[in-house]
Amino acid sequence: MVKDQPAFFKIQGMDCAEEVAVLKREVGPLVGGEDRLGFDILNGRMTVTPASTNVTLDSICQAVARTGMKAEAWRDEPTGPKVERFWSRRGRTVLTLASSFFTALGFLVHAWMAGGFRAALGAGGTDAAHDMPLALRPGRSGWGMVCLAQGVVCGPKAAPRYEPAHDGGSVVRGSHW
Repeated sequence: MVKDQPAFFKIQGMDCAEEVAVLKREVGPLVGGEDRLGFDILNGRMTVTPASTNVTLDSICQAVARTGMKAEAWRDEPTGPKVERFWSRRGRTVLTLASSFFTALGFLVHAWMAGGFRAALGAGGTDAAHDMPLALRPGRSGWGMVCLAQGVVCGPKAAPRYEPAHDGGSVVRGSHW
């Protein structure tokens, strides 16, 4: 390396001040002191301005490797227009639309199997509401969602069943709907 000529390195694994301190401690004595080092944490870039000509790029890379990080010579990326591919530009939109489509399709299939939209929503009378999990029955509290989650994870027979109590509240009975 040329004396007082800066060299730039891409440091893989440098993302906080602790790594900068470790690099200063390891590479600093090699190049003539910590004041000969500069760091850009956001870009993972280290600038070295050696005090003598006997410092090589390989010796700096080896010193960085002793810290558990990896160094390579910095390469400037082309400054031309950045070409974005379809998925990087529109991926979230496509996946959101697909998710919405399949959610609507799932509800439509559920409504068809239940015998209509009112039955699917639990408003089709006692027969439709009787066959529904408690979490989906009208007028249930947030505990109903806990029952539904337990039923999904452990099976329908594991979900607790609420029954009206004599004082107007609810009592958990059994381990099924």
